[in-house]
Amino acid sequence: MGLSRLSLLLSLYTIARAAEGPCNVGPLDCYEVMNASTCFASIDMGPGSLNPKAQVLQCVNEGDAAAAQEVICRCWGCDSALEGWVKSNNICP
Repeated sequence: MGLSRLSLLLSLYTIARAAEGPCNVGPLDCYEVMNASTCFASIDMGPGSLNPKAQVLQCVNEGDAAAAQEVICRCWGCDSALEGWVKSNNICP
């Protein structure tokens, strides 16, 4: 992993820790969620967004919806758009 990519992930992790929702201990634990931010933006994941659950799960893991939901519920505080969507749609217990 290049230094700039690691710096970016650590910066995102630091910003994410200010969020209300969970964002697992290490920056790589929630990599799938942090890496999906461009996908979330492309499907307009703003506050109150009612995007179909399948579309959001595909941003995190295209092939395994159950794994995607597990990561989202463990890491929804790592992305502000995802955080708003999870709260609005009661996705995680």
